[in-house]
Amino acid sequence: MVNINKNIKLIINYVAGPLLLLLIGYHLIHELKASPNLAVDQHAIKQRIISNGVMLPLISFLLMFVQWGLEAVKWKMMLRATAFPVKWVTSLKMIFAGLSFSFVTPNRLGEFIGRIMYLPSDKRAVGTAFTVYNIIIQITVYCFFASIALYFLDASLVSHKLPRLVSNMLHGLQIISPVIFLLSVTFFVMQHRILSLLSNLSFLRKLKPTLGECMQLGFDTSFALIGLTLLKSLVFIFQYWLIFTWLGLELSFFSTFIGVSLMVFGLVVIPTVSFLEIGLRWELSYLLFSMYTSNLLGITIGATIIWFLNVVLPAIIGAFWVIVRPIAQIEK
Repeated sequence: MVNINKNIKLIINYVAGPLLLLLIGYHLIHELKASPNLAVDQHAIKQRIISNGVMLPLISFLLMFVQWGLEAVKWKMMLRATAFPVKWVTSLKMIFAGLSFSFVTPNRLGEFIGRIMYLPSDKRAVGTAFTVYNIIIQITVYCFFASIALYFLDASLVSHKLPRLVSNMLHGLQIISPVIFLLSVTFFVMQHRILSLLSNLSFLRKLKPTLGECMQLGFDTSFALIGLTLLKSLVFIFQYWLIFTWLGLELSFFSTFIGVSLMVFGLVVIPTVSFLEIGLRWELSYLLFSMYTSNLLGITIGATIIWFLNVVLPAIIGAFWVIVRPIAQIEK
């Protein structure tokens, strides 16, 4: 049975996944060719890129290091709680190494593997606990931003600009968005008490050590981790806005906030592999940003650039780090 399940997962991740990416790519190319304004959009984008120069993409590139640098600060803070302090640069290298492994693993599982494998064997259990805790914080922040985006989403745009199935789903989410918002805030304020209650549930008995390790973090540290995650997410949204502005899409920052928040929420909900993530980014970006602009080409180029900056480039750096520095040689 274990082998059967393993084979099914391999088929889904490495056969069905690439086929899905091809289908999404085919659909996107078909939509681009069918666009009546394709030639106009191409010319407009070219002119805006020439007139805007390289400053905006350069800032977006530097913000990639800010974004993952903030994640490295978070990981450094958590490792300090395990009595295994590391330098910020070392923490950043561990993050990049994890990204390189995540490129071929489902739902970026490699980020978890890449971080833990660099820890001493006696610290990997607590490192696992803190990785899970970090994932919980990230998902909560994504839900928090998505609930705000859904609350302020213009119902008329949803009804007139999106396919009926998608608009119905978003209308349904809009109704429950206040609940999502309250749950997110509740987790922020009462996270230690919630983790304590969860650790006492019988069906979560196996996770009790993990949840117990997470509760070792003090309130001040947990609050700082949440704040850094919020800041990191805002940096990511700002990157999108810079690239869209550079391409001439002329979206407001708030419209970009709504679109990116809902897109990231969709990426969290839908299982994928990092190297296939670009297909979902294309499709979700096209669906969500089509409410604000008809420039499908600009949306696609922008989503691709951000994916390359934030996923591909750090993964390449991480792969170089793995090759150059063996696991045993990691320094504190």
